[in-house]
Amino acid sequence: MSIAPPRKKSRAVFWISTIIIGTAILATVLLANDKRNLRTLTQYYHITWFDSWLHQDVPVAAKPVVAVRTKPRLAQVQAQIPLPEHAFDKAPSTMPVSFIRTWKISGEDLCAKLADAGLPVSKWKQSGFDTGTFECSYEAQNGKGDNEASFFIIVRGTETGELANVRLKVILPDTDGGRAFRDKFVNTVTTLVTESQWPDFQAALEPIGRLENVTLAAFGAKLTFSHEFEDARRFNFVLDLERTTAEQRRAGDYFDTSKWLPVPPQAANIR
Repeated sequence: MSIAPPRKKSRAVFWISTIIIGTAILATVLLANDKRNLRTLTQYYHITWFDSWLHQDVPVAAKPVVAVRTKPRLAQVQAQIPLPEHAFDKAPSTMPVSFIRTWKISGEDLCAKLADAGLPVSKWKQSGFDTGTFECSYEAQNGKGDNEASFFIIVRGTETGELANVRLKVILPDTDGGRAFRDKFVNTVTTLVTESQWPDFQAALEPIGRLENVTLAAFGAKLTFSHEFEDARRFNFVLDLERTTAEQRRAGDYFDTSKWLPVPPQAANIR
């Protein structure tokens, strides 16, 4: 009589072997490539049980070492530049300024414009009384005594051509010579106002043509035309830059290149 083997025991051995082999294969797959597959699986299913174990052996890629070439330092140029004492003064918290006008034409060019308009002024040249002043002028006279008519103009500026002021002084009696000088005077004033390129001063031309007193001032520029108190036939005309407020003077000083500190020779070639 034969005895059959116990089936339950053989089945248990089969399943245990299968589980062991499957677990070994799964562990091999998950732990391959430095546990990369296992980390991907835990991140996908948000499993955080053994994060510390997974990341403790992750190698950190070493940063490549880059050789840096150092250029030799240029020799430092040391220059001693004298500065005025006020350069180290503490600036005020507020420094209000104002818009200011400047001449749009040089003194030499203005004299040329007057000559083109028919007024035979002299060439732009150094003044005989002040070496720092350049000027051009014209003077004419007609008649004698009470019938004397005269015309005088002078344009002043600096050696660099910057204009300072223009002054005219005329005597206009009711004579042929006086009327001729009056026409010349009105034409000259029209040329001056036009070349100044200050359009609001055009409003002064009409009253000046009637020989009426007029004064206009804006942004530090001033035009004045008036009779002399002692003689109604005598007239004065002045067109200049007159900065009367602290704001205008401060702005004018800032843009006055003659007051700037000189550029040191070491910095002159720097671009």
